[in-house]
Amino acid sequence: MSLFAWLREIGLRLLSTLGLYNKKGTVVLLGLDNSGKSTLLHRLSQGQVTALQPTERPHIDEFQLGGVSFKAWDLGGHEAVRYLWFDFLSDSHAIVFMVDSADGERLEEAHWELSEMLSDANLDGVPVAVLYNKSDLPDAWPAEKLEGMLDLARLEARRPIKTFVTSVLKGEGYPDAFRWLGTHL
Repeated sequence: MSLFAWLREIGLRLLSTLGLYNKKGTVVLLGLDNSGKSTLLHRLSQGQVTALQPTERPHIDEFQLGGVSFKAWDLGGHEAVRYLWFDFLSDSHAIVFMVDSADGERLEEAHWELSEMLSDANLDGVPVAVLYNKSDLPDAWPAEKLEGMLDLARLEARRPIKTFVTSVLKGEGYPDAFRWLGTHL
């Protein structure tokens, strides 16, 4: 066995012992329509960003990030399909809630949907990564303002919640979110 193979094997054993390797989890991608959920899932599973149509029905995709295998549901965010979210949450290990940080007119709606969902006692303890997407746009709200608007401090008491400033288009921020989720699986 070469030195590289031996070091790799030692590293993988150490990560497995610490619970950071060979983990699997199911994640639900939620958020209002046009927040970037489908684009994120496509980038994670296919490695690229392409123009996508709005999600018409739930679909699942798989990807690996940071030694964790994820299955992720993209459920769509149009008001007419949001009732479906609860059907998928019971089988999920984590939630990714995406916010279009450049759409100030819909932040109150995003806050209401996030609060309503997280008021469900069945989700107590389920980790939630809130992604402030489209942060690269000139009219994007700063993270501090978004956090205040979404009232995340109040929602944090019953579960781990962490926010991430992201740009799916530029490939920034979301890998950290999934690595963080991986530590909670």
